[in-house]
Amino acid sequence: MKLKQLLSGMAQRHTNHQETALFFRQAFRLLHFNKIEGDYAEFGCLQYRTFPMAWRAIQAQPIERELWGIGKFSSITEPQTAKDLHPRWQSDTPVISAAAFRRRCRWSRIPLKILHLIQADLSKLEESVAMPDTIALAWINGQPYSDISAVLHWLEPKLTVGMILAFEHYYCWSRFESSGARNAFRALQRLRPDLNFIEFRRFGLAGVAFLIEDA
Repeated sequence: MKLKQLLSGMAQRHTNHQETALFFRQAFRLLHFNKIEGDYAEFGCLQYRTFPMAWRAIQAQPIERELWGIGKFSSITEPQTAKDLHPRWQSDTPVISAAAFRRRCRWSRIPLKILHLIQADLSKLEESVAMPDTIALAWINGQPYSDISAVLHWLEPKLTVGMILAFEHYYCWSRFESSGARNAFRALQRLRPDLNFIEFRRFGLAGVAFLIEDA
């Protein structure tokens, strides 16, 4: 029984991986088709999994884009409110270090001139010196509500028509609360009634991406 469960889990992770890689290929193809300029920004960087997917998808298109990895590279944020709680994510959950992330970027042959790794608390992005000016695809793989809310607060004035906003853990509910991504996104929608967020694609176990348009 345990072997069967192990194999089933491996198969599901493989499917999730393929779906997410397909999302990146289609997303950057659409951004190129619509002539949406801007960079790729990944907020969280808990693992080195989606970053190389984005890099390969960017390489397949003629528009040059820079890649930004923004996160603590140390641990998951301690819960600040009940909305941050989820049984799968504890503050001692291991995440990739900045050194290991940078090393894997080098193994993926991402040119240093387009690579930006910013080690920062997601709740204090305004204090970071180097941050992207224009973003075409924002990928949020953090989980706690406090982190995602802070990221969306920072992104809010930078939202532009045609941009893609993607949440890796959008449907990761607990028994007591909607996901941090869902709660933070609803607050963003209330803040920006001048924008529509159109569902673009679902991917992986719990991911969903939205296209931005004028209301």
